[in-house]
Amino acid sequence: MSAYKGGDYRAFEQLYLRNSGRVYAFLAKSLPDGAVRDEVFQEVFLRVHKGRGKYIDGFPFRAWLFAITRNTLIDHRRARARLREDATESSILEQRGEVRAPNMDELLEAGDLSERDRNVLQLHYLEGLSFRQIAARLGISPANGRQIASRAIRRLKAVFGVTVADNE
Repeated sequence: MSAYKGGDYRAFEQLYLRNSGRVYAFLAKSLPDGAVRDEVFQEVFLRVHKGRGKYIDGFPFRAWLFAITRNTLIDHRRARARLREDATESSILEQRGEVRAPNMDELLEAGDLSERDRNVLQLHYLEGLSFRQIAARLGISPANGRQIASRAIRRLKAVFGVTVADNE
């Protein structure tokens, strides 16, 4: 991994050949759908490539690789759960003949939100920034940004009785 980190792309081929089977077998235990498994598998090695500069020389590569694999699998499951929740909520609203939430600009203007809350929601929902990007811009942690957004959304829901779909 040190060689790959230093720019030797042939070293990546060796890492891939030595470890891809184990990663795939690990994912196969959790993801029965082959297409989904292949997608997550590709994401794992994309993250290895993108994160190569963060690798600490001397740290066991396989432990680092499987931490990435586990985190990628968790991220995939969370994303799927959010999609299911959004789809279920949308179908319930459609069955009732209700309209989805008013536009975010209207909610932000009419809602009783602090400047910080309004700013976080605007950056996330209107500008499409991730909580990591918002955190860097506002000097807060990603978890804090997510918490600010969550509380602000609960306030909007209480006032307007609407749902705001997350796009992260």
